[in-house]
Amino acid sequence: MTVTESAIPASSSSSSAVLVDAASVALFRRAFGLLMCAATIRFAARGWIDEILGAPAFHFTFTGFSWVQPLPQPWLYVQYAVMALAALALGLGVYARVASGVYFVLFTWAELIEKAAYLNHYFFVSLIALLLTIVRTDQLFALVPERRSVVDHGRIDRRWLWLFRGQIIVVYFAAGLAKVDSDWLVHAEPLRIWLQDAGGWPLVGPLMTSTLTAHAMKEDRTRAITSGFSDHISKPINPKNLVDSILTHARPQLH
Repeated sequence: MTVTESAIPASSSSSSAVLVDAASVALFRRAFGLLMCAATIRFAARGWIDEILGAPAFHFTFTGFSWVQPLPQPWLYVQYAVMALAALALGLGVYARVASGVYFVLFTWAELIEKAAYLNHYFFVSLIALLLTIVRTDQLFALVPERRSVVDHGRIDRRWLWLFRGQIIVVYFAAGLAKVDSDWLVHAEPLRIWLQDAGGWPLVGPLMTSTLTAHAMKEDRTRAITSGFSDHISKPINPKNLVDSILTHARPQLH
């Protein structure tokens, strides 16, 4: 999120705050809301509401949350319909904080039902939805914003901006650390398991289920370098190649 940080002191009631351009946060709110709306519709279209939440007679619940259970039919589908509408309202900026609060509660409830379906992305979605419930992000690009003051029109406290940036940094840093294990580095999981679903594809099915396909795809390196990365090492990780790559890119920084 790029922003022009022209330091403008806030009102006397919050003299320690510095207001900056809110455009990047507002665009992030819009993109997040529209993406979550599309993701909710996709989840329903693929039949996962019933397959993952509604049909199973038993769910692996999170510690302390065994009381969170799927709503009876048809209310489970109503829950997802309201989720999609709330996400859409968030993206369009229609009472953004209220919409985000509704989405946060309903999405987190669904997330807590089945531990086996957990993804770290889901935790991140709940976290961002909670922050968007607390922080005003409708200063710009909002159809029905909250009442604006003269001071905060188009601007946001710089501390909130960096809070959003920090969450993204923390999530991806933690996700990177979590992948430093044999399943990810050596056995190419969970990609190897996911590719098994493509075994029935014409012509390329046997290739998709091959272990070598999960370990390395030639285009991955090309995409990484094109995107600005300095190097790319495919799995399974060769320790010597890893060390050599680190030293190659670290040496210029050490001189």
